[in-house]
Amino acid sequence: MIFLDGNAFREPIIGFASVKDPMFYSFKEIIKESHLTPTEAYELFFDGKTIDNGTVISIVLPLSYEIIESNKEIKMPSKKWILMGCFAKDFISDLSNYIVHILKEKGYNVVDPSSQEFFLRLSLMIMLIQIGLKNILLIHVD
Repeated sequence: MIFLDGNAFREPIIGFASVKDPMFYSFKEIIKESHLTPTEAYELFFDGKTIDNGTVISIVLPLSYEIIESNKEIKMPSKKWILMGCFAKDFISDLSNYIVHILKEKGYNVVDPSSQEFFLRLSLMIMLIQIGLKNILLIHVD
């Protein structure tokens, strides 16, 4: 089934930050006190193992203009918007799993918080993933 004339996403935006970047601590004030910092997510996933040096990789896949335009000036989500939502969830999960697999093969300790039980309970973050199509990976080298 083809529902787009072009690509689903525009050029990805990829960013890197230290797990100690103060920006992550400000999320507790901006979003919610219980919001996990990258360090907290890492320690939760690795049963309390601490992380002193690590990198957060953030990947944003902006929706194509075709999908965005299809959803303007209508009261209900467009067909393209709905189909993209269904497709994007699996695509992002598969992409995350692939990146995690490659990095683990190279010897990194990696966690994709968005795939973890503790993360899925955070409804605000689930909403941010669905809206922003954003994924975060934490990397640590022993």
